[in-house]
Amino acid sequence: MDDFDGDTFRTVYTVRFAEIVYVLHAFQKKSKRGIATPQTEMELVGSRLRRAAEDYKRWSESEKAKIRVSAGGDNVFADIGLPEPEEELAKAQLASCIRQTIRRQRLTQVAAASRMGIDQPKVSAILNGRLANFSSHRLMRLLTTLGQDIEIRVKPKPRNQQHGQIRVTGEMLA
Repeated sequence: MDDFDGDTFRTVYTVRFAEIVYVLHAFQKKSKRGIATPQTEMELVGSRLRRAAEDYKRWSESEKAKIRVSAGGDNVFADIGLPEPEEELAKAQLASCIRQTIRRQRLTQVAAASRMGIDQPKVSAILNGRLANFSSHRLMRLLTTLGQDIEIRVKPKPRNQQHGQIRVTGEMLA
């Protein structure tokens, strides 16, 4: 799959074997000298495809192939058993709002960092979902420095829920 966004060309090579999808290779190309995938990259994709086919064949013949898969819930962080999954989901949603705001305002990472009062590697961390060093409060402050309003609304939880939830909603997440 190829996707062009501004001055970045993203390429992702995947293959599907029955119910399993392998991501063989993904990269971003920022060069303006054509969009053809270099031969070395194609050779890497080919070797990974052969390995994926071998792995799938071994897997499909094993007992593990009989594992049942069930649908997850509304929060992937709860599904994988992380502590404080609502907080993790809120942080991911806030980071998504930051990413969309930076893209909509056509800011470079350096310009966004300057505007938010942080360094560029921190912007990169946010844009790539590495949020361990960021609290929800800090992400909200960064959004306000980018010119976004944030509203916090508290309301009673529904009777059918054991405890309250944290949710980020808004135009950017619609």
